Amino acid sequence: MLDEASMIDLPTLHAILRHMPEGARLLLTGDAAQLPPIGFGLVYHALVSDAQITANLTVIHRQAPESGIPTVSAAIRERRMPLFTDYQGVADGVSFVPCESGLIGDVVERIVLQLGGYSNGVLVVSPTKKGPGGVDALNARLHEQFRPSGAPAHDIKGFNAQYYTIGDPVMWLRNDYSRGLFNGQIGQVKSIPESSGERWLEVLFDGESSPRTLQLEDLMDLTLAHAITCHKLQGSQAARVVVPIYESRLLDPSWVYTAITRAERQVILVGDLAVLRQALKRPWTSENRQVGFAWPLGIHSDEDLTAGCCSGS
Repeated sequence: MLDEASMIDLPTLHAILRHMPEGARLLLTGDAAQLPPIGFGLVYHALVSDAQITANLTVIHRQAPESGIPTVSAAIRERRMPLFTDYQGVADGVSFVPCESGLIGDVVERIVLQLGGYSNGVLVVSPTKKGPGGVDALNARLHEQFRPSGAPAHDIKGFNAQYYTIGDPVMWLRNDYSRGLFNGQIGQVKSIPESSGERWLEVLFDGESSPRTLQLEDLMDLTLAHAITCHKLQGSQAARVVVPIYESRLLDPSWVYTAITRAERQVILVGDLAVLRQALKRPWTSENRQVGFAWPLGIHSDEDLTAGCCSGS
């Protein structure tokens, strides 16, 4: 079974199929409304358009109905502006906090502080790396805001103009099968050296029981994760998600839908409501992609099927 199959590009799926023994069956699960693969291809999207091999799952397990997130995400799938609850700090629901684009970094920072930051299950999901609402600026802001009083006075400098201290959430950026570390894996810095002349970190990654020591050369594959792009967080989740909404060519229904559904309990969108309305009028990202793969609809029987698909949130 392949989970999050909507993220799998054509070369990856081809490699998987080549290693399957003859007669094996493949079950793909995922959500075609989310962002398509970063690499080329749309195999999953073509397969789930065939009702003969697709089962649509209707029960959402990530979010409870009372969170309001399933209702809002369903509206986004239909390109409708959802109804938002008033923002009241830590509380289940989906709210929108309007602000001018130039103030978006200030407002996001204030909200993340109110919610308690990463230690309270909060992540920021942003469309871009650059700009006042982008990942780079927000990570620098939140790194300073959440610096613990007991941490060493110095920071550890990485290779991407970022600095790390105790308590910072971080993300690993490549697959390292020998160590069991994977692209997109999130953790938290637990220790840094007392001496400013040393450069290493102890990081406790999600799902692990003890911290790993990352040496100087490992810092090339690490980044701060107070704020993350939607593509990096796709396939993961957080209790509470803050989403800056500002003009970007990346904003379309699939981006907004994917960002909102990363949250388990609470979503706060911050920015320009007109930008959100315009984003919902744009084509889905997958609709703009030209591919050569075509699934032959209606010419196979159940006995011929070698792949099954499930689609749902």
